[in-house]
Amino acid sequence: MRKAYLFLFTLFVLITACQGQDPKVITLKDVISSLENQHLTLEEPKERIGNIFGNIFGNKLNGIKPNIYLLDNKPFLIYIYPSEEDRKKGLKEFKKETENMNVVSYNLYEFHNGLIFYVYETDLNESIEEGLQKALSDLEKVQ
Repeated sequence: MRKAYLFLFTLFVLITACQGQDPKVITLKDVISSLENQHLTLEEPKERIGNIFGNIFGNKLNGIKPNIYLLDNKPFLIYIYPSEEDRKKGLKEFKKETENMNVVSYNLYEFHNGLIFYVYETDLNESIEEGLQKALSDLEKVQ
């Protein structure tokens, strides 16, 4: 009888453990790999992005700090959330924080559980834009 209870308990633990993760979650490594496949190279910034553009880019959104890089010497921020719902909350928070601000030019890219902000200021490089679109499209196909 004891073995039956132990077996049922073990089975219950295995079943509940496997249900907790969203199979569509995209990791930072997945994003960087997809960008590299499009010959888009991210660099570590030498100074904090917040020092360059004030505090709006680089803030935590829905409790998540961005991974901050430079792409073509311009700020490139990647937020990876645990779920799509958390990403939506982060975007909503950003929109609320910036609704009355005049911010520099940027492009926002969304994927299942992540946000990317590319702060290009004034000149958007069309080949970079095309590469970003292709990289994100490739990410979504994998899922």
